[in-house]
Amino acid sequence: MEQITVRKAQRVRVKMFVSLQNGNPDFQFDKPHPATIVDISTTGALMISSDQLGEIGDQVIVKCAFKIGTTEKLVALPAMIRNVHVERSEEHGEHSFYHGLEFDLKDQQDSFALHGFVYEQIVKAHTE
Repeated sequence: MEQITVRKAQRVRVKMFVSLQNGNPDFQFDKPHPATIVDISTTGALMISSDQLGEIGDQVIVKCAFKIGTTEKLVALPAMIRNVHVERSEEHGEHSFYHGLEFDLKDQQDSFALHGFVYEQIVKAHTE
């Protein structure tokens, strides 16, 4: 019998510029490091960067702005890095680092903003 892991939530393709801060001393930078989220769900995201921004298990903060309708909400989303792999990316070059993130939301307002943004993106994807 083969076991298949099913994602907890539907992912949608986006191109969202974010910055990331990592609590791991080996990956702390002078300022937040830029990255791009290429898909997102209510439980996690796939983020690409030209540099490795952490290791599996690292606790990070992803800062970004969600545009929902006519409103923009700045958020700082706590997350854990679940996987890291290297692959070619059009935008980031030959050795791009793909980071799989699992959100660990504590703030209810950030959770509402994330859900609103993701659901709006799902609707847009189905109407195009």
